[in-house]
Amino acid sequence: MKFNFELTINCSAKRVWSFYEDIKKWYTWEDELQDIQLEGSFSQGSAGSMTFTGMPPLTFELISVIKEQKFCDKTSIPKIGDLYFDHQIKTCDAGVLVQHSVALENAEISKQNIAFLNNIFKDVPHSMLKLKEACENV
Repeated sequence: MKFNFELTINCSAKRVWSFYEDIKKWYTWEDELQDIQLEGSFSQGSAGSMTFTGMPPLTFELISVIKEQKFCDKTSIPKIGDLYFDHQIKTCDAGVLVQHSVALENAEISKQNIAFLNNIFKDVPHSMLKLKEACENV
C-alpha cells in the first residue's frame, strides 16, 4: 500500500537536498516533528530516531541515499509492518519535481491498515508546501 504526493519547486535539486541532508532543517517542513537524531552521516545504513507530537519515539534507518536525487528511510512498526518514506527530486523545466511517498509493506491489506497509512500520510501535502516555501524563499 502506498500514497504519493508531488509538486514542482522553483529551485535547484541542490537547494532541496540541503533541506533533506541537514536533519535539523526538517523542523522547517515537518510541523509535528518534536525531535530528530541521526547517528552518523546522512548516508545509507545510518540510523536515528524521530519523535512526533503525541507519538513515542520511532527509530528509522536510511536504506537508500543518492545525493541530490533521492533518499528512503524505513521505520518498522511492531504488529503492523514496515513504513517506507521515499523522497525523490527530479529536474524539470520549472525547477525540480519533488515526490514524497509513504508505503506500508509486510502488512495485511485491511481497512485498519489503510486507515493507519492514511493517517501517517495526511500531513505530507502540507509538509511539502512548507518545503516548497522554504526552498523558494532564499
